[in-house]
Amino acid sequence: QMKDINQYHRSDFNQVGKKIGYAEITTNIYINRGIEEGILIPINDVYLVHRDSFILDESILEKVSDFLSERIKEKGYLSCYQLQGMRRKLPRLEKYSWSPELVYYVATQYLSYKRINIKGVTHTVDPLLISTNEKERTYSQIVVELLKYYRGNMHEENIAEYLSEQGLIRTKNKQLPQVLFEEE
Repeated sequence: QMKDINQYHRSDFNQVGKKIGYAEITTNIYINRGIEEGILIPINDVYLVHRDSFILDESILEKVSDFLSERIKEKGYLSCYQLQGMRRKLPRLEKYSWSPELVYYVATQYLSYKRINIKGVTHTVDPLLISTNEKERTYSQIVVELLKYYRGNMHEENIAEYLSEQGLIRTKNKQLPQVLFEEE
């Protein structure tokens, strides 16, 4: 029934899930699985499209690859959430606008970038980290590596501000996500 619609709001899935007895968290797990398996494509943090309605040609993929490789060189990872200039520097899409979520999807599904998963975070908190395949690092390894260079006050809010500037957390309240205290 939903396949006839061109774009889906996350709440559309939650409503359907609720009708068949799923909790919102269960529906979100299925949404994430659909994204990981390439069935659903996140256009932004709210809307998704079915893979059949999203087509990119090779020239667009090449320009996205060049755009990302310019920005990922130094650190070996990149927060798509912090990307600037993507709408100006990436080729215009027919139906959609570039967003951090869409760049992240294209990088990890169409190009050779690896997603750096953070366990236990929602799509609204995830900084959408990608890396090159050269170094297989976990989120925790990157955080620990960067904290070695941190010279500021050791209060949680200050560390959160630093990690936010580095693109490793995406929270407005500058609190460290619980996952940083739990991951190995």
